[in-house]
Amino acid sequence: MKKTLVLIPLVFVLLFLSTGCSLIFTTRINSQYEKEIDILETKALKVTGTNGSLTVLVWEKDYVRVTGTKFVSGLNSSQVKAFNNSLDVVWSNLGETLEIGLSRTDRPGGINYGVSMTVYVPRELYESHFYKTSNGSVSISGISGECVIESSNGNISITGFEGSIYSVTSNGGYKINLCKLYGDNYFKTSNGSVVAKLLTSPTGRLEIYTSNGKIDFKLPWTAGAFLTAATSNGNVDVQGFRSISFEKIDKNDLRAEINNWRDLDLSLRTSNGDITLNGMQ
Repeated sequence: MKKTLVLIPLVFVLLFLSTGCSLIFTTRINSQYEKEIDILETKALKVTGTNGSLTVLVWEKDYVRVTGTKFVSGLNSSQVKAFNNSLDVVWSNLGETLEIGLSRTDRPGGINYGVSMTVYVPRELYESHFYKTSNGSVSISGISGECVIESSNGNISITGFEGSIYSVTSNGGYKINLCKLYGDNYFKTSNGSVVAKLLTSPTGRLEIYTSNGKIDFKLPWTAGAFLTAATSNGNVDVQGFRSISFEKIDKNDLRAEINNWRDLDLSLRTSNGDITLNGMQ
């Protein structure tokens, strides 16, 4: 009985320590914000966020609206409160560019923070767009022009876009839907799949690169393209078009002229994933 009485508290202490339990508490502040920006004489929009999602939507108002949530956390409550008070969404008009970003870009030791943004943009106001965030997803819908999208550790969703896009992310996939693409378009990710459905035939050059993910691409069955498709550990499948003329073909490396190759140079590349290109009627 004496041994049992001694061992019980020792086991309890070991379990308490092994689970990482402690008396250290963190302070976290979550707060919502809303900003309204009058239309300025600008042609370009640049939005930069940190550690949070970024959503861009078109609306019928004549000004830009930004809403979202910010968070600040850390061990020192007074430091957390001070940093939270100094962290805000701000904007500036530099030449022909409206820039929306954060008042703080530094991070004191022991502080974690992030800001999610939803940006409402007047329809067809801007010719050029730049959107960037880290550790968060990016979603754009209904805008047009030339667009750059950058993220890390986040998915990218693009719906109803018209124009050309250059986009890079990591550890996230793409969903591209109901877009009209022309000019040079480039999508790259690692550790993510790409799923695209275009209801009109793209023109120009379109490149999609990923690793550790599939590519599932749907085009109108009448679309013409010269196709280069390659994967390291997967299969390539092309079907559903009016005509396909193969120049080189095996299970994971393919060259082909689709509908006598008209206006699109299409490159699809991945590793550890299948590539599927389907024509839709």
